Amino acid sequence: MYKLERLNVVRLVDSELKAKALIDEGFTLVEEPKEVAAGVKSDAESNVSNLKKMTLTELKDYAAEKGVDLGEAAKKADIVALLTKEE
Repeated sequence: MYKLERLNVVRLVDSELKAKALIDEGFTLVEEPKEVAAGVKSDAESNVSNLKKMTLTELKDYAAEKGVDLGEAAKKADIVALLTKEE
């Protein structure tokens, strides 16, 4: 939620577009969503991050569940690369 203020009026809106419209009306942005402030990771970035946290055994099990053939890949980095390529 975006929090905006003008004098003693506080408005909460759920989109950047609505926030910009209020700013055009003289409101000041006080707080923006934490995801926007911190920079949200894309789904792909988040997935790679999650895969890197897994152990080698967990990665192999995950690959088997997804039906991904690991071939000769034995190193964690190689398996993560294969799994991210498949998605």
